[in-house]
Amino acid sequence: MLTRCKLACLLISLILLGGCWDAREIEDRVLVAAMAVDRHPKGVEVSVQVPIPLKIVGSGGAAGEGGQESVQVFSGTGKTIYEAANQIQFQVNRRLFFGSNRLLLVGEGLAREGLSPYLDAFKRHFQIRRKLWTVVIKGKAKKALEINPKLEQVPIEYVITMLETGISDGYFPKVGLNDFYVALSNPSKQAVLNYLDPESVRWIGTAIFQQDRMVGTLNSQESLPLVHIRDKQVGEPLSVPCGRSGKIVFTPDKIRRHIHVYQKKGPPTIQVTLDLKGEIVEKTCSDDLRKKSVRNRLDRYLKRAYQKKAEHVSQLLQRKMNSDAYQLGDTIRAYHPKLWGKIDWDKEFPHAIVKIRYNVKALRNGLYYK
Repeated sequence: MLTRCKLACLLISLILLGGCWDAREIEDRVLVAAMAVDRHPKGVEVSVQVPIPLKIVGSGGAAGEGGQESVQVFSGTGKTIYEAANQIQFQVNRRLFFGSNRLLLVGEGLAREGLSPYLDAFKRHFQIRRKLWTVVIKGKAKKALEINPKLEQVPIEYVITMLETGISDGYFPKVGLNDFYVALSNPSKQAVLNYLDPESVRWIGTAIFQQDRMVGTLNSQESLPLVHIRDKQVGEPLSVPCGRSGKIVFTPDKIRRHIHVYQKKGPPTIQVTLDLKGEIVEKTCSDDLRKKSVRNRLDRYLKRAYQKKAEHVSQLLQRKMNSDAYQLGDTIRAYHPKLWGKIDWDKEFPHAIVKIRYNVKALRNGLYYK
């Protein structure tokens, strides 16, 4: 009797199981590789880059192709993101699948207008991953989907790989869609995004935001203090004068950051100390690096160059853009809650006293001892 009851329960449970009634095979989907969003007279323009399976090596095709011959770009317009994306759906023969998307490109015009009205669709759609690399494109974002590099079969993979390499090397800020969401929801943070030029297909700096609106840019050299202070990354190499007309190129490989906050009277004072260590990778002057006096002088030149860049960038962020892209407010909120409760950081930041001090040490000369 007990066995019959168990069998009956098993049969009933099998009936209740829905199974994969709504399953859709990968061959029945149009895989989106990247998405671009631009401002448009109708509201917004959404563009997607879709690989053509038969023209990709390993898909069963004869030889496979690369560049724009292996992909197709579709665009749609509308008052909302969903409406524009739905227009694209009517242009393809299978259901669009955004779960394969790894890159979100935002046109500069839309970024300067403000992104909040358009982010809701990305937050709600279950196929949009929060780990998407998100970048601002100089000009129109759609142009970045039309690039034709030869190093990758799917063109947009070139941009993705370039971003991942730059972030891994510590040259670019490490920011994605989720980081942008967090910055918008945190009163002590301001967002930044990487800034790309679609014409030359290269990283040209950092887009600075005040809340959801882009307010300015920093070029590659101006982004050095930003990645040092914000991300504790080493940044790209720096060259300083050497001898009468030569140059020495320094590549940092270690960084330590200390932030000290205090307030006596008036606005808060923030002391940022950065310790950089690295090696000399090139020298075009006759100075002998074996001499301690030469090495000490070089360290002073490097320190002066870094501090000059940091002071310049601080002036831009505080006086011109009014954006705490360094995320110094996050340190105040985390470690000085009483001070944070007494101030309005958005109003205080332009008047805060930000002191940035570098300690630089070139420890190695490369493989050549001089």
